[in-house]
Amino acid sequence: QSSSQETTSASEKNDELALATVVAPWEINSLDPNQSGIIFQRMNLAETLVESNSQGELVPSLAAEWKSNDDATVWTFTLREATFHNDQPVTAQAVVNSLNIAKSKPGILQKAFIKAIRAVGTHQVEIELTKPFVPFPYFLTHYTAIILAEQAYNDKDEVVALIGTGAFKPTKIEAPQKLEAVRFEQYWGAKPKLAQANYLASSRSETRMLMAQSDASSLVFNLDTASVERLKNDPNLVLTSGSIARTIQLKMDVAKPFFNDLAIRKALSESINRKAIAESVLKIDGGMADQILPKAFADWRIDTAEQHVDLAKIKADLTAAGYQFNAEGKLTDKEGKSFKFTLRTFSD
Repeated sequence: QSSSQETTSASEKNDELALATVVAPWEINSLDPNQSGIIFQRMNLAETLVESNSQGELVPSLAAEWKSNDDATVWTFTLREATFHNDQPVTAQAVVNSLNIAKSKPGILQKAFIKAIRAVGTHQVEIELTKPFVPFPYFLTHYTAIILAEQAYNDKDEVVALIGTGAFKPTKIEAPQKLEAVRFEQYWGAKPKLAQANYLASSRSETRMLMAQSDASSLVFNLDTASVERLKNDPNLVLTSGSIARTIQLKMDVAKPFFNDLAIRKALSESINRKAIAESVLKIDGGMADQILPKAFADWRIDTAEQHVDLAKIKADLTAAGYQFNAEGKLTDKEGKSFKFTLRTFSD
């Protein structure tokens, strides 16, 4: 992430900021929360009933409070006084409608054991589950569970207008790249110091780097290692960098010859130099995942010896499994057919 020191100074001086532009690689694929809800939630255009803080604790959002019955099969959420961006009040019926539509589509609510969602009066929503489930409210923090006004949907339950309750009201959405939003003056919570918040999707890291350098209002996310190294030397930028858990997958077509043999898949896995990739390509010391979690998550790891690529052992295991190496050193099956495949990589 990078933002201009000039912009930051202006904000501190006037206690007000006119514009900030978030520049990130993620496109706005649809108005449907199931596809682009993470952007709408993070840009504070729409909200969920409950949220979680940085410690992972549940905190109120559109629901001021909540409780369950003794066996955690019925949950009751009491709504706060809030207003949608079309000036309509947030009612229990609007919340029920939004959650039922979300539950009808592939997403996390289909895994939350929900039996029924109903309105209790105008300011309470009752959700009945098929089994006791204490962690249930956490499912409602997910971006697919953001609450939209009834007028946001057409008669086919498709989102035709993004009408939420967030601190910012969208004024223009141009999928897949751009949205513009202004401060919502009727917002129920603390008013932002920011007057306008824009979002721009840019898939190329080089482009995002140039925007960080040229646009004083920009807040740029996800830069490649080369861009980070370059921006470190720019005195006009504030650069914040931290490692987060990411997975790079190698997927194989197991219906194809060779790949349908576990011995081959195991050999490929053992031959990947995860340490070299993590430290030479990603520039993250100790970032390799020699098990499910990398070393950065030491508290959750199994204590095992550090793995090393042993090509001699890998070849011996393949030979023991019935494979051969021809005169050119290429791997073949018992009939002498060589092992060849195409590896396709994707920039994102």
